[in-house]
Amino acid sequence: LVNDNAPWASVLVIGCLAPILVLTGMHLALISLVMTMFSTVGFDNMLFVAFIGMNFSQFGVALACMLKTKNKNLRTLASSCALTAFLAGVTEPTLYGICVRMKKPLAATWIACVVNAVFCAIFSVKVYSFGAPSFFTMPIFLNPDGSMSNFYFAIAAAALTIVVSFAATWILGFDDSCYKEE
Repeated sequence: LVNDNAPWASVLVIGCLAPILVLTGMHLALISLVMTMFSTVGFDNMLFVAFIGMNFSQFGVALACMLKTKNKNLRTLASSCALTAFLAGVTEPTLYGICVRMKKPLAATWIACVVNAVFCAIFSVKVYSFGAPSFFTMPIFLNPDGSMSNFYFAIAAAALTIVVSFAATWILGFDDSCYKEE
C-alpha cells in the first residue's frame, strides 16, 4: 500500500530498518514481496535498493576499521569483511564481527543506510533483476529499456554510501580492545 501511494517512502522505511532487518534475519522474509514486485511491475524499488546502503556501508565500515586500527586481529578481520561486502554483498561478517562488537560502527552503518535511502528515494532508483547489491551484481540496476540513468544513480548511491560509512566510522571512532592481541 505504501509503495503504491508513496514509492519514495518504502525505500526510506526499509533503508532505515535495514541493519535491524539483517541482524534479525528478517530481510529474508521480504524476498517473496520482491519476487511479487518483479512479476507484477517488473522492478523492485525498495528492498534491494535499500540494500545498496546496507551492503556498501559494510564495506566502508570495514575499510575504515582496517585502515584506522593498530590491532592486527581487527585489521585481518576487517580486510576479509571488506572484500566479502564489496565483491559479494555479504554483510553478516562485518555486521556481527565488527559492528555489533564495537557498537559505533553500527551507528555509522545506520547513518549510511539513511543517507542511501534518501538518495535512492529522491532519484527513484530501481532494481530490475534479483540479486544482492555488490560490485559484481551492479548490472541488476540496468534498465531493460536501455536507458542508463538508473544504473548511474545506483553507482552514485553505492559511492555515496561507502564515503559516508567510511567517514562516519572514522569520525565516531571505535574501541578495538575487544580484539585481543596475541
